[in-house]
Amino acid sequence: MPNIIKLIRTLIFSVFILELTLITPVINAADKPGVSQKTKTNSTSQKKSKKRKTKKRKYCNTSSTLSYKKMKQRWQKKPSIPKPEWKDGYRDIVMYAVNTGKRFRFFIFKEDGTIDPEALKKIETIMADKDNGAEHKVDERLVKLLYKLILFFNATQINVISGYREPANNEESHSHHADGTAIDFMIPGVKLPAVAKTARRLGHVGVGYYPVSGFVHLDVRDSHSYFWADPSGPGKRNCTREIMKGAGYNFDKKWTPATDEPIKKIQKTKPEKIKKPLQKNIKKTKTKTNQKIKKKSTLDSPDKSDDKNPDTAQKNSKK
Repeated sequence: MPNIIKLIRTLIFSVFILELTLITPVINAADKPGVSQKTKTNSTSQKKSKKRKTKKRKYCNTSSTLSYKKMKQRWQKKPSIPKPEWKDGYRDIVMYAVNTGKRFRFFIFKEDGTIDPEALKKIETIMADKDNGAEHKVDERLVKLLYKLILFFNATQINVISGYREPANNEESHSHHADGTAIDFMIPGVKLPAVAKTARRLGHVGVGYYPVSGFVHLDVRDSHSYFWADPSGPGKRNCTREIMKGAGYNFDKKWTPATDEPIKKIQKTKPEKIKKPLQKNIKKTKTKTNQKIKKKSTLDSPDKSDDKNPDTAQKNSKK
């Protein structure tokens, strides 16, 4: 009996070893590069793609109050302002600060094309911090680009929503609003997508489109252009997403410093016109002289009515 048990044990052990020897090459083959590994990678990529699809976008609060919507409608109305005036080949502009209610009308450029320092001071007051009234020097290139947009759209006024923002922490200090190189604005009577589209073509700029808040962001930068859209509501968390990735590079490629300079309008002096006598007057004088001649002829010639009277008829017969 004990010998039989030993034999059974040895048989079971040998069978177990055989099974192991048959299974291990299959497992190793799965690890080796080949068809089986490809199937593995395909399955993992499919799982990842499924996970990507199931990922939800972050919630974006696009809500806005009724009072803010009414305020946006007021921004879009064209103000009753006289037509723009021209001086030394440049036109004047009107800037209105929405939050403070300040409005200035002035000429930006002098006769030689340089920016007037008094005009820069007025722009700084318009673009001051809406919370504490702090002012900051405005970048001259930003002023030139604003003037280009005014000419392009023949704008009567520019509404400034936000200009300089005094930084409260280190994160805000990196913003373009903290160094006077950015402005949030809109042009009354002009749709925001049209303003954003033309602003993107200026080169080396940052342009943000805020449809719910109702303005366009414009900043000047030395680096490449960057465009984005943000449908978040006023005072809500930002929902910025980059748009038109390849277009910025093409616009920057075409840019030169000369393209920022304003084009001076040449005022043509019209020559004085010599007044010529009208043909109508000549015709009238001719008709008047003809009438006078006719009257004289009628006075000299005898009346036909006299022949009808018997007395005159007898006199004529006697003669």
